[in-house]
Amino acid sequence: AGLHPGVNPSKLPLKSFVGNVAHSNMGAGLATYPGAGYNPDEEAKFVDMKIYRNKGSGVFFHNSGLLLIQGGTFADNRIGIDVDRAHSLRIIGSHIVGVTPSFAESVSSSGKTGHCPSMYPVVGVQLHSSPVGGTTASGVILQDLSFEHLGEDTQCTGSSALGVDPNENFEFFDPRTSVSGLLFDDYTSKLNLCPAVDSGINVAIEDKDGSLDSSTGFIVSNNAEMTTFSSCTAESDASCASVCGNTCLRTLSLSVSSLTPANLQLVVKEGAGDAPSISLSGYFNYRDWDPYWNTRSHFTRRFFVTLPASGSYQAQFMLDNTPTWPVFVERSWEDVDGCGPAFSLDIDENGSRNCDQLIVNGDAEGNSTEGWWHTAGGIEISDLEGGADGSSFSFSSQFRDYSSFGIAQFLDTRCMVEGRTYMLQASVKLVDQDGSAYTCTPGNNQIAPCPSAHLRSRFGTTNPVDSSHTIATMDSWTTGDWNTMTGTFTVTGEEASAGSVLLAWHRTAAHVKVILDEITLSCVSGCEP
Repeated sequence: AGLHPGVNPSKLPLKSFVGNVAHSNMGAGLATYPGAGYNPDEEAKFVDMKIYRNKGSGVFFHNSGLLLIQGGTFADNRIGIDVDRAHSLRIIGSHIVGVTPSFAESVSSSGKTGHCPSMYPVVGVQLHSSPVGGTTASGVILQDLSFEHLGEDTQCTGSSALGVDPNENFEFFDPRTSVSGLLFDDYTSKLNLCPAVDSGINVAIEDKDGSLDSSTGFIVSNNAEMTTFSSCTAESDASCASVCGNTCLRTLSLSVSSLTPANLQLVVKEGAGDAPSISLSGYFNYRDWDPYWNTRSHFTRRFFVTLPASGSYQAQFMLDNTPTWPVFVERSWEDVDGCGPAFSLDIDENGSRNCDQLIVNGDAEGNSTEGWWHTAGGIEISDLEGGADGSSFSFSSQFRDYSSFGIAQFLDTRCMVEGRTYMLQASVKLVDQDGSAYTCTPGNNQIAPCPSAHLRSRFGTTNPVDSSHTIATMDSWTTGDWNTMTGTFTVTGEEASAGSVLLAWHRTAAHVKVILDEITLSCVSGCEP
């Protein structure tokens, strides 16, 4: 980077990569690892490779995208091609062999150890649940591939041509993943989803020409979440897959507050009353040891809803069998340009609400940051400064490396009614990084600006579009004392239709602690239900 400023090797074009050979490695023959992987700005082509007899994977694509494997032979690897968090990948015209008879004989006669027998299967192509979708990614396309010796003759139980990594579940499996023109010899098991199904992964693979079964449609995890609303037939107990013939599946993601409990469920029905339903769990990478991570406003709990195209469905969030509302619900179609028209999902907005007062836990007197996030830097309870009006606690920002870092709270979107007016009030104090009182200058000052509060409206979740505007600033400032911030705003049509609305404080100089207390956001006009 020092010699070539502005150059990012993980984005550079591959140029020519043809006829390369990799064998006898302790790990993978070819890997895009570690970290962010390889994501070039144009499709990178790996052509006619010969990759064989590696202890790990033949190819290990990690956190990478926009790649093409064209042709080539992959043999005697634990996994022929491992698609590890990779996306927008095409594998075309390749020949994949699990355990060749010659390799098995060589291992047996030499007394050395090969891949099998083992408790781990040999897999031709291993797919993966995905952390990304939308417009920045797409699924994996497998086309005109041939598979040999990927079954029980490997002496590794559960071996198959296709599998899904069970060890990491992002709850989303891209339904744009497809197969066509696949050929299998008599020694090969086509598909084994059992480990993935046991891990709760809802697989959806479009079979464009009946390569995996006799009909076109989708191959899915054989569970209620994937088969309740489609006409599906279980393929076999050994594969844990169902075939949903002549079906198009689409996936909608819903993002909700990360502070919602892990047992929050989304119940989806097609019809009213006692109509069949499914219950979906959300995904949030919660870290017991890391409150900074858990309260960043950037992160959400995500639900991925995969349903037949064109259908009409109803949904409700439930917590301990009681209807609830998770503060906000952002929506994005994960499979942009999917196989068919979108389905509709009407989400019930039942659950307790208080639109007269939108702020939750505005005084910190419970010695808790419950209900609060931070845009970055962190949030903590301040007992050194105490609270306003002689109270014990207040909220304090942490590690404000940039002026944009600050304390934040998502607002109940059900209360964002166009034309309704709210008033924000908050007590504010500033402390410099050396512990002394900090002096800011009110007004449009760039040298020592005072804090301001703004609303951020967001549309979508995977590739969101944001808009922001300021709702409160400081009119005056008394150093070392509690100062009052006041402002009003009237809900716009944009805010009323947004997936989420975030109230956040920012603009104070970096490294200055912003202490907040007695925060209220009260309805003052148009408050009728």
